[in-house]
Amino acid sequence: MNKKRIKVVVATDGSVTITPEGYTGSKCKDATKALEKALGRTESVKHTPAWSIKEAEPEKVRNASRG
Repeated sequence: MNKKRIKVVVATDGSVTITPEGYTGSKCKDATKALEKALGRTESVKHTPAWSIKEAEPEKVRNASRG
């Protein structure tokens, strides 16, 4: 499993770049939501290739009992 982290870079002009690493699909946005809100206005969003990866759905286990 990939290690999950959020990389935050503050440039000399004060602009901030937030990059979620190890997340896929909409979990990328979920992971950065609080930081984006705390920092204020979002000027642009660039999706990485991980954005288009479908999130794995949990397997449904069928409980079969013999009677």
